[in-house]
Amino acid sequence: QIQSVFPSIKDTFVHIYITDQVWLHILHGKSMNEAIQDREDLRKQIETKSLHELEKMFENMANQYKEFLIT
Repeated sequence: QIQSVFPSIKDTFVHIYITDQVWLHILHGKSMNEAIQDREDLRKQIETKSLHELEKMFENMANQYKEFLIT
């Protein structure tokens, strides 16, 4: 049995996705404050996504990180 602050696996993935997006925005030059402010908008956008849609979003974000790292 695992105790967690997240009520579901999906909520855990949403948290990870949002955190990774915040850092990606910071790496692209946004201020920490701007990136954190964008966090709630992002959360609202992805709350209703299915796990399959969230998986695709992670794949897209992974590609964004790869592009950042090769530039």
